[in-house]
Amino acid sequence: MVEKLYQKYSDMVFRVGVLYMRNEQESYDIVQDVFLKLLCHPKQFEDEEQEKAWILRVAINRCKDQLKSFWRKKRISWQEYQNGSANGGEGIGYSDDFSDERQMVMSAVQNLPDIYKEVIYLFYYEGYKAEEIARLMRRNPSTVRSRLQKARELLKKSLKGDLL
Repeated sequence: MVEKLYQKYSDMVFRVGVLYMRNEQESYDIVQDVFLKLLCHPKQFEDEEQEKAWILRVAINRCKDQLKSFWRKKRISWQEYQNGSANGGEGIGYSDDFSDERQMVMSAVQNLPDIYKEVIYLFYYEGYKAEEIARLMRRNPSTVRSRLQKARELLKKSLKGDLL
């Protein structure tokens, strides 16, 4: 069962990891953590939508936990000291099949505050509707819609000169 879920959702979990962690290696760790949790604590899902929602929620929560981690902060600080930046001045490490424009958009999404990043990702990349995102995030649908609107405005500002 876990193997089927891994084949089905590992790419999605990896994309969530890249969105939050901005690092391919840490994203692979997130994928491993999510499916290890599922392996150690098997779940019975009512339907495909529930399993996808659970896996997404666990992935997002794991990323947030990693970002708050004492050890990660210490490691990033050391890298900044050595290299002058958190990731050594290199890009996120997208594969070559991403166009420059798509990389700019993804980078702009990554720079959004978490509350906007989540709704943009779930809406545009995973295809959820605002009501479904509201259920997933345990928020009011109007809150999700307003966050989507604000996120779009922030993206528009950030990309204004880049895509012209």
